[in-house]
Amino acid sequence: MLKFIVEFKNAHSKDLKKGLQRQLPSYMENQQSNFGAYCILYYRCDWFDNPKKNIEEINDNVLMWQMEIENSKYSSQSKVRLFTFDLSHKKSASKR
Repeated sequence: MLKFIVEFKNAHSKDLKKGLQRQLPSYMENQQSNFGAYCILYYRCDWFDNPKKNIEEINDNVLMWQMEIENSKYSSQSKVRLFTFDLSHKKSASKR
């Protein structure tokens, strides 16, 4: 049986990278889990203007962080995958 740890973090969190580098690996170690997922929730829209970065910039960071993890010497981090969920409110075609 495999243990799988998932952490969700808001894209506007000040500790976004810290959560990936320290918190999730620590949770994985404490629970003796084999794999982890780091899920970033992006929901910037007209009524919520955070994070200041757009989704493309967030995804660029995620791609860079994933490459860092894959090249990491820490075995627990190499078993982590990152996901970005775009939950922002899109204007309907009739409102554009």
